[in-house]
Amino acid sequence: MSTENETMIVNPYIAGSPVKDAAMFFGREDVYAWLRQHLRGAYQHNAIVLYGERRSGKTSVLYQMKDKLGDPLYIPVLLDLQGMGLEGIDGFLWEVARKIVLALRGIEGIPPLERPARQDFERNPRQQFEDVFLPPVIEALGQRSLLLMFDEANRLAEKVQAGDLPPDIFDYLRALIQQTNRVNFLFSIGNRLEVDSRGSSQLFNLAVYRKISFLEQDYAEDLIIRPVASYYRCTRAAIERIYQLTSGQAYYTQLVCHNLFTRWTKDKPAQLDVADVEAVLPDVIEQGTPNFQFVWEDSSPVERAILAALADRAPQYKAGVMRRNLDRAMHQAKLYPASGDVTSGLRRLFERDVINDQEPYLFRVRLMRQWISKFRRLEWVREELGEVAQQWEKIEEQRRAQAPTTGERALRWAAPVLAVLLILVLIGGVILRQQSTAALQAAEARRATEVAQLIQANSTQAAQSQAMLNAASTKAAEAVQRGDDEQAAVARSTAEALVALNQALAATATSAAAAKTTALAQLAALTAPTATPEIVAPSPSDTPLPTPTLTPLPTATNTPLPTPTATATATPQASLLTSLQGVIAYPAFGDGTYDLYFGDVSTGQSRFFRRGASQPAFNALGTRIAFLSWEGRTRGIMTASRNGDNEILISNAPEDKLPTWSPDGRTILFFTRRAGDRASELYQTQADAPFTRAEDQRYLGEGEYPGWGATDQVVFRAKGRTGVGLRLASAGLNDIVTITDRDEDTAPALSSDGQQLVFMSRRDGNWEIYLINADGSGLTRLTDDPAQDGLPTWSPDGRAIAYVSNTGGEWAIWAITPNGRERRKVITMAGSPEGRVFFDVANSTGWTEERISWTP
Repeated sequence: MSTENETMIVNPYIAGSPVKDAAMFFGREDVYAWLRQHLRGAYQHNAIVLYGERRSGKTSVLYQMKDKLGDPLYIPVLLDLQGMGLEGIDGFLWEVARKIVLALRGIEGIPPLERPARQDFERNPRQQFEDVFLPPVIEALGQRSLLLMFDEANRLAEKVQAGDLPPDIFDYLRALIQQTNRVNFLFSIGNRLEVDSRGSSQLFNLAVYRKISFLEQDYAEDLIIRPVASYYRCTRAAIERIYQLTSGQAYYTQLVCHNLFTRWTKDKPAQLDVADVEAVLPDVIEQGTPNFQFVWEDSSPVERAILAALADRAPQYKAGVMRRNLDRAMHQAKLYPASGDVTSGLRRLFERDVINDQEPYLFRVRLMRQWISKFRRLEWVREELGEVAQQWEKIEEQRRAQAPTTGERALRWAAPVLAVLLILVLIGGVILRQQSTAALQAAEARRATEVAQLIQANSTQAAQSQAMLNAASTKAAEAVQRGDDEQAAVARSTAEALVALNQALAATATSAAAAKTTALAQLAALTAPTATPEIVAPSPSDTPLPTPTLTPLPTATNTPLPTPTATATATPQASLLTSLQGVIAYPAFGDGTYDLYFGDVSTGQSRFFRRGASQPAFNALGTRIAFLSWEGRTRGIMTASRNGDNEILISNAPEDKLPTWSPDGRTILFFTRRAGDRASELYQTQADAPFTRAEDQRYLGEGEYPGWGATDQVVFRAKGRTGVGLRLASAGLNDIVTITDRDEDTAPALSSDGQQLVFMSRRDGNWEIYLINADGSGLTRLTDDPAQDGLPTWSPDGRAIAYVSNTGGEWAIWAITPNGRERRKVITMAGSPEGRVFFDVANSTGWTEERISWTP
């Protein structure tokens, strides 16, 4: 009897297959709430993409759609493209039609529909599907809508590449999405960037995106506890260990629990603890190998080197591994990937849910570290990478051969310092000789004393440096005897630097001695009775005086530079705005989309530049313009010459916006909401390179509405982890300084000298223009009227600020002086900057995310 009972015990956990049983499905309420939000919105949201890594739970979400969506107006139809033939457009559309009919059978209120015949789709499949099959289906739906769920949609691109589907399948589906009412499309894909790079972006850029990732901890613990509550309980420590190993990744959580249940069936204890979890890990690693290996093989050579190094160092650094330690581990294994490639690799691994997003780095799924430590150790990876690793090593050898030695670097550092000291002595002598003889005598005497003190200090420092050199040499010898090569190398490097320093000090002593001799000679000449004061020009062999730009004096950090104001010029204030020149690019909304215009500041006349474009930004020279294109195949950020020629699509994600140029015109900075959670992020990309892969773009951090100033500083609106308000930072988004802390502040623009910025804000209840110093002081409200004022930008000469306003009920571009004393309307706009592009309301958010740009 006991044997019969044992055979009836079924392991409830599902290791590998999609979860079809609602009792074993936990969490994802946020995903279904997000889906309801977009499905119930305007028809523009009838295209949705769920994306995530392999075995992240995407298919399980689709299987549970009927019960979990919670909206009777939508009828889900699951189309598993992995199991469909996909041989020709006729076979594809016939299978879609067949699945729809099967899904509608038995649904209350929907009459039976005739099953489509295969031969009907052979002659003209597109017409048969659109004009013959769909109309009666839509009529039968009544007020309800279809939700066509294409699982494994990556297969479409694969079939196009194999020649089984026509290349225009994506254009066809795109047209269906745009033109068909009450039919919604949901695509489940693996990696979003991978799909984009395969040529299907024209289809998927219509959609809104949602990433399927790890379960929240509460739901992960429910998955661990609830299915086996009637059999056994896990201790709190065991539950926490499982979550630590899996981070709530659904597949790996199921895999660990599946093995735990199998272990329990042997003796059926009432409780399982951490020791039981550790005991099943070898089987978990073995059974999870196909998925671990997929992650590994999907990684680039740089990413594999990073993963192996992280697995190698993780036991030593329990809290996570710093970047420098990763580099050190790779170098010790003779792996030398370029620093920039490592940075990109870390970002890519984070996007794939393999590691966390910042230092110190950890594996998201700790099981992956254990698998790598067992099957892909760091010392084996060099052999696996083969020619790639050899090429890295050759490049590293070339770099080392070309790099200056430690002594050369020290001398390069010391040479300018020595030159400055000597020049200051000589300049001081020349200047002082122009004063009275009595004053010169006293000054030259002091100079001689100071030089003598310099020589004494130099001698003391030289003695100390020599002592340190002796100590470093001793340490190097001891390390060699111990066989500690790493410590010996460090000691040798220190000794080399000290040798270079001693050489620099010797040079200083020589220069100072010469200066002392000169000072004493000049003092003797001044005290001679018949001497005539004379300034002697240096001989050709003397050190030449440097130009002032080579040796600028340091600026005090605690005293801000004076803020330039309009009153600093001798030009009468009344004529300031009447003499403005240049062209302002601005957007105008009409007929469902934006158009771009150029307005002449001096005449007030506007001319049309481009259809379906907005958010303009001129480069520093005004020769090229960047903008957001809303049009079909050119959807994304583009650059073009000022006359409209030589257009280049540099980024094609529909969420990318508000480009701004680097001072040298080589790089574009923009912000995007392309992430699955729609987080606002800042990216850089090349200004003159056509878009190929999103991986080539450089991620900087979180933020919105960036502006790149002439001083190579970036101003942006903080978002997410950067807080709220406006921020000023270096071009790489380092050294971030808080300017304001109000979330209502946006659209910042930096003055050409980097000392002030202008922005729009409704901190006082209405959109107005504000001016503030770059250190956050001197906040000034420039406009104060009931109209909407915003999108400020500086004139090329910094004398004025332009902005858009609907003062008087008509949208126009106005100019105002930085002190706010004078303003006037300069251009009547061809239309309003406010609008929502009808086919992309998800990314068209109105005038507060638009821009104007002023160039000479």
